[in-house]
Amino acid sequence: LDGTLTIAANGTLSAPRGNLDVGGNMASNGALTHNNGKVRFTEHSQVTGTSLTFYNMSWDGSNIKTIDLMNDTTIENQLDGNNQWRLKASSNTVTLTMGTATSQGTIDTTTMSSYGLEWDSNTSNFVKIRGVNSLFPAIITGTNIDWDDVSSGLVRLENCDFQGAVTTGGGGVTITLTGDCEFDAVTVSSGDTLDCGTHDITTSGTLTVEGTFTGGSG
Repeated sequence: LDGTLTIAANGTLSAPRGNLDVGGNMASNGALTHNNGKVRFTEHSQVTGTSLTFYNMSWDGSNIKTIDLMNDTTIENQLDGNNQWRLKASSNTVTLTMGTATSQGTIDTTTMSSYGLEWDSNTSNFVKIRGVNSLFPAIITGTNIDWDDVSSGLVRLENCDFQGAVTTGGGGVTITLTGDCEFDAVTVSSGDTLDCGTHDITTSGTLTVEGTFTGGSG
């Protein structure tokens, strides 16, 4: 599709088992069946709606552009691409849920451009990345993550396994664990906060605190 894809509230889309290329915005408020296929964006777009469950999503456009996820989205298998994904919570909270009740989902940032995964949150609206449950946590590979796309943002992590060193950006972000999370190594930069609450944080490498670290176990 060269332009916008809209699924109305009374509409139905049964996606192909292969690739569905979208060259514009996507608004899904009806019935979307992913059929284990991939939705592949080729231009800067916004993804909105109330029915946003996908199997694979990819961003394969040329030049450095951004896909904005504007509402709660579930990706059952993999999110990847060669450009930037942004959870845009400027007007409302946005949760990205990875995987299913019986399988893990993966966010692969290794092939993304610099700061390939970022968030636009604020002191009122948080963004969240979560695995469906603690048995099948969301896997995040690579280090192309911008923790401070905006200053003083709110990020929540729940049932996540970061398979790469994490260094926050020093822009005043507050990261709160709402479920157990695992990291290879973590650096909480000056001005940033990592609040584990009552949840477990597990690191196979070094936890370096230059900012604020609160609670947690593991």
